[in-house]
Amino acid sequence: MAEIIPETPEATPPSGDGRHITFTDVVEFMEAAGVSGPCPYCGNPKWELLVGDNENDVRKTPTIPTVVQGKEQSGISASTHFPVILAICNRCAYTRLHSRKKISNWVRDGKPELPRDE
Repeated sequence: MAEIIPETPEATPPSGDGRHITFTDVVEFMEAAGVSGPCPYCGNPKWELLVGDNENDVRKTPTIPTVVQGKEQSGISASTHFPVILAICNRCAYTRLHSRKKISNWVRDGKPELPRDE
């Protein structure tokens, strides 16, 4: 099993909006999903996770910009960005992206066992 290193100490307690997830939640999700192994490129077992603070605040959470057809975009908003969790190899800097929404929903649903065939 790989060692996962937080980018910051455990975040503040949940805000009640169902979207707050902690570093520990992300580690538990990755272990449940079977993706907590070493880097596929260099074999290093150490990863850094960039989790962010809140899915609704794109200034504090890693995101991928998305295109909204037919709407003029001015500035940054949650509707134009897809929140992600970054897992970065500490040796070669290989970077994986994981859907923050999927992990948040898994936490909200009580961390059920994840099916292996989806």
